Amino acid sequence: MTFFRNIIISLIIFAITLILIYKPLTDNEIKQNFSYLSTTDRLLKESLTLRNIGLIEDAKEKLEEAISRQPQYALSHYFLAEIYLEQGLIDKAIKEYYEVIKIDPEAYKSRVLLGELLYIKEKRENSIEILKEAIQINPKNKEAYELLYSIYLDTGEEKEAEKLRENFNEKIKD
Repeated sequence: MTFFRNIIISLIIFAITLILIYKPLTDNEIKQNFSYLSTTDRLLKESLTLRNIGLIEDAKEKLEEAISRQPQYALSHYFLAEIYLEQGLIDKAIKEYYEVIKIDPEAYKSRVLLGELLYIKEKRENSIEILKEAIQINPKNKEAYELLYSIYLDTGEEKEAEKLRENFNEKIKD
């Protein structure tokens, strides 16, 4: 008797779970969002493949399409920025890295690359600000420290460079 009661209770729990979980996942709106994301992922993968075989313009078109489909997908902006860099389009790359940071405020690598590009474009203060933000996000990664250190040395700010080196050495001891 207890055995059959447990089976019936299990079947009821299974049916309720199925109704509460499966049904919402089969809803048309959610299906569209999943297919939308998978299309964006497919476009991103295609663009990376095209880029790897040297078809940069085709890769760029795929990334632009992915961004038009899902503008809040930070990876598409990141890889588009890389393509712009390969093409020497620094201003466009800067715009895309800013977009990545807007979408994903924790994007450390994008901040470091943006900081370097801003310095190249002689926007020293913006570069320093972005690199300091990168250091706050990831205080134990030396990439932002090294770049900021070299900027301080290039601009004759040896005291700031030395403070930065000491700060980094303290962080890596922790």
